[in-house]
Amino acid sequence: MSRWVTALVAAGVRLTGGITPGTVFMPFHFAGAAANLLTHVALDIADVDVGENIGAKLQIDQANADKRIAQAKAEERRAMAIELEQEMRARVVEAEAEVPRAMAEAFRQGNLGIMDYYRMKNVQADTEMRESIAGASEEPPGTQRK
Repeated sequence: MSRWVTALVAAGVRLTGGITPGTVFMPFHFAGAAANLLTHVALDIADVDVGENIGAKLQIDQANADKRIAQAKAEERRAMAIELEQEMRARVVEAEAEVPRAMAEAFRQGNLGIMDYYRMKNVQADTEMRESIAGASEEPPGTQRK
């Protein structure tokens, strides 16, 4: 059912060359005149239902999928870093285990004297004292305090 409305709108006019001849332009938000009274209700954009924005929804879904992929890759890199750190700590422990053997061999071959040994022990004690004063809470892997 069509509804016709008769309305009177008073507004100033300005002629320009930017509008097609025979055309009248008036913004709908013009407060001084209710231009939307001149249009049919079916053409009023205030009543148009645009529905769901499918494109935006797809973009959100894609962004969420990309985020999950990035998080999975980050977790994989984190796991690899932890594995590498554990491997490196194991190598340090193995290397530290070789030190007493190497010192014993150096003693046997005469390359390390008793004073060299005491100097090394003094350096170790000094290092431990400095670490305890500095408040170093975490021991390096493989070290043993006596």
